[in-house]
Amino acid sequence: MTTSKYLTGLGLGLAMLAFQSCNHEAPITAELGTPEYLIEDGQDYVTHTIYDIYKETGVKLVYTFNPFTAIWDLGASNLSATYIYIPFFERKEHTMAENMPVIEENLVYLKRHFIDCYDTDFKKKYFPARIFLSDSVRYRLGGSETLTGFTRDNIALNLYREGETLKGSFLKGEPSYETKEAYFKDFAPKAHFALWQFIFKYRASAPELFFSYSKDLYGKNLGEVKDKNYSIKQDGFWTYDELNSGKYYRAWKADRDIADYVLRMVMYTEEENRAEMAGYQIMLEKYNALRGEIKTMTGIDLQTIGDTYAPFRKEMENKIKAQ
Repeated sequence: MTTSKYLTGLGLGLAMLAFQSCNHEAPITAELGTPEYLIEDGQDYVTHTIYDIYKETGVKLVYTFNPFTAIWDLGASNLSATYIYIPFFERKEHTMAENMPVIEENLVYLKRHFIDCYDTDFKKKYFPARIFLSDSVRYRLGGSETLTGFTRDNIALNLYREGETLKGSFLKGEPSYETKEAYFKDFAPKAHFALWQFIFKYRASAPELFFSYSKDLYGKNLGEVKDKNYSIKQDGFWTYDELNSGKYYRAWKADRDIADYVLRMVMYTEEENRAEMAGYQIMLEKYNALRGEIKTMTGIDLQTIGDTYAPFRKEMENKIKAQ
């Protein structure tokens, strides 16, 4: 199904909406009170793994879903859909039997490098109610693809399919991916990135010490783009809002700033991160503050995820160089 068809269908989706609880224990009901996404056990890897995760944590991994109701942020004052989630059954050139190996390959990867990085108690408390395993995740405006998306009660993951290219958008800081190695190098870290954006937007307040360093800069202009002597690192940021930048670099809001630091922690080693931040004292202080505050809040040292992931990332980077 084309993106334009989904954009047209968003209006029709309003008629299908029912207000839903974000609580894992309260089932999302459809007609006649039956669960909208029923998780049952099975013999194959995908079905059994999804069932085990749901039984352990209450989190539903879903690859067959209604694309029109999945994307709405029901907690917002105005219903808004930032993303379009496209399910596998819409791909008419592939049967669901042909899609299952794709889903399995991605699930094996995501379980190892994303889901299993967090303990059961953490997943029960901080994970969204649903994780949509999607054939494609796109921005509603512009239609460019992205690896992940999220709303109030879910995150969506854009699964890799052999031979296909993900076409990102430069303005949204989204690269294009043409190979499996390039995709899988970034996919798990971006899943962590989306999770922590979700957490600090919908589950928890921004860590106070981390927030204090840049609270007067969020959403505002920084240095001039043409100033060759200026770097956004001087103000403590890894990236900036390219879409809304003109003469000046525009700072992200707090949830994206946190996610940028999380992305570095879960993708690179501590040694690599400290080398990148050398000479930028505010970045070092924000890094130490966020790492410590998240550990205090959740018991998880995010940098250990990056230290563990680094060998796989480097393996992918070496394969990319050899191509």
